[in-house]
Amino acid sequence: MKLIGEILIDNGLLAKKDLAAALEKQKTMKHRKPLGEILILMGFINITTLLEYLDMQLEKREP
Repeated sequence: MKLIGEILIDNGLLAKKDLAAALEKQKTMKHRKPLGEILILMGFINITTLLEYLDMQLEKREP
């Protein structure tokens, strides 16, 4: 299964440098948040986009 960051990059919704920045922020947080939440907080995506692509990610999951 592809990770959400990869899916967003593949669909032109997120730049690789923005994903790297969000992952770095995630590593430094005292209370780690999910990547999607960080991407929203940093203004890279909105909640609608996150939910749409999380749904896409889950649909392609292998049983």
